[in-house]
Amino acid sequence: MPVTWPNSVNSGSAKGSANFTGDAFHGRTSLQINYASGNGLVGKGNRGLGNEGLTFQAGKDYDGYLFVKSAGPVTVTVQLTDYEANQVHFCLSVCLSVCLSG
Repeated sequence: MPVTWPNSVNSGSAKGSANFTGDAFHGRTSLQINYASGNGLVGKGNRGLGNEGLTFQAGKDYDGYLFVKSAGPVTVTVQLTDYEANQVHFCLSVCLSVCLSG
């Protein structure tokens, strides 16, 4: 079953692309984000199964996982946004350096 997240995310003056590829780091497919230039965000919005949105309850803890592969240092931002009100409820940016093993 192909992965479909129809909502592209671009903010500010950011230029880039976000597409699914078969070159998976974990699983069958992965989202490959190419950030070309500018300031802001480039990515995809995941509105959940059937594009119906995700439901969260205040005061509850939630766990999530993110696997990142990059050829160089990168800043990754994850945010939860109310799609209809365009209001950010959670935002986390993490600067990652490259770790090579072998």
